[in-house]
Amino acid sequence: MALYHFTDSRNISSIMRHGLLSWPLIFKYNINAILSSNELSRSLDNRRGLGSYVRLAPQPSHRMLKRVLNDGTIQRLVWLKIDNSILNNSGVLYSDTNATANKATINNDWRNAFDNGDDQAEILIPRKISPNLITILN
Repeated sequence: MALYHFTDSRNISSIMRHGLLSWPLIFKYNINAILSSNELSRSLDNRRGLGSYVRLAPQPSHRMLKRVLNDGTIQRLVWLKIDNSILNNSGVLYSDTNATANKATINNDWRNAFDNGDDQAEILIPRKISPNLITILN
């Protein structure tokens, strides 16, 4: 079971120093980062109580990728592979689609994200993923 996260190449040095952080932690620690999320998605995160999670995908593709590449948010795409031992942490959640969607089912059953075929399914990791669990794929 592999886990993936996409980012802009300009974030790599920070990720390898601090790890992957939830966007509130990025703001709290004043880390210079290129965020794939926009103001609307962060507002939806807050509404659903999901701001403090790092989002992972169960496959190296994601529908949101088209938006961030087309609008120039990401200039050079980098995929990261995350060691699946992170799933042993407490508080991990699984969403059958984009977690901010009204139709999203979010729970602690891994099949919810891995067995449904939606390319926006997400694994939500509380707060932070340590650099030692991250491999740069490209």
